[in-house]
Amino acid sequence: MAIFVDAPIWPAHGRRWAHLICDTGFAELHAFAASQEIPARAFDGDHYDVPAESISRLLSAGATQVSTRDMVRILRDSKLRSMRPRSAKPGYASRRIAVGAGIVLAAAQGAGQQPPERAALSELGFAALAVGKSLGDVVARAESSRPALDSVVVVGAFEPAPALAQLQAVSSDFRLADGGFASLDGRTRLRHRDGAEIIGRVHWPALRE
Repeated sequence: MAIFVDAPIWPAHGRRWAHLICDTGFAELHAFAASQEIPARAFDGDHYDVPAESISRLLSAGATQVSTRDMVRILRDSKLRSMRPRSAKPGYASRRIAVGAGIVLAAAQGAGQQPPERAALSELGFAALAVGKSLGDVVARAESSRPALDSVVVVGAFEPAPALAQLQAVSSDFRLADGGFASLDGRTRLRHRDGAEIIGRVHWPALRE
């Protein structure tokens, strides 16, 4: 069994975080995490999120420090990255990457506009709908969604059609053939070509500050 940890470069909740993985299987990874008193809620699909202050202790316990690039390669070569089991993560309803649709309706409310129907969003693969009067409001609502969301695609809606069109564009670019999403996870933060803001969990606290 080989346990690996990368550098703590990921900011969240006022701290820096690293990833802890194993190249032989999740059972071994969970056993090591338990021996180091890492809580089960820190497991995120194919790795544990661990704070910077725990790195020296994990290295003393036998973990090997590698670069983030090498960590991705190790996960890919071990065939564990694509599995991403989420059953150990509280709030997840399935093993799929869960992405929510977020719509800022501040400008539309005066005209009495309504967001797209949930059924239409479900057909596009979105697991939840979060509506608010600002970006921070939408993100706060998305964070409390169940199932828990990896990312939220936020659009500003003046009327339903443009919002749905933006969400369709994102869905077209990132959905897999079987309907799941690809390349969107808790580290995501990007602006889609059609104007949608795609935001992962790790970025949500900053938007509420």
